Amino acid sequence: MTKRIFRIVKRENNVPVLGVCERCKAQFTACPESLAQAKDAHADIQTQFIAHTCKRLAGNALRVALGIIDLHNQDSSGVSMTSQVVNLQVTASLPLDCDFWSEDDGWKGLSKSLSVTVHGSSFEDAKKNMATELGAHIETILREHRTRSARRIA
Repeated sequence: MTKRIFRIVKRENNVPVLGVCERCKAQFTACPESLAQAKDAHADIQTQFIAHTCKRLAGNALRVALGIIDLHNQDSSGVSMTSQVVNLQVTASLPLDCDFWSEDDGWKGLSKSLSVTVHGSSFEDAKKNMATELGAHIETILREHRTRSARRIA
């Protein structure tokens, strides 16, 4: 297993503001209160590094994406990026208020903002069904938006 290496990758007015773990690519930022003194900012970032636990990288795509960052170029502009593009699927979590209530035949759920209703045999089942239906509904909205946008461009 590779050794953890701490590196400051960005400075502003010679004060460290961003550090990184070379092993897992975790980033650590100086808290605003420590930015008055360079040694305080460095200590704050290093304390975060010491306290963190490296997380295993998730697959080759993430290694490629993180490998694009050139951490060895430590000039005053900070982290430099190459011109490569990495395309990854990202699942966004979007909290929405929903109402749930018990009925004789199970549980019902309603998202008033998106007009989605569901049924489940238990509360957890209704909640799971709501998450699935909201995801499908939002995907439909996005798909329709892309179609309308493509028509406007053409």
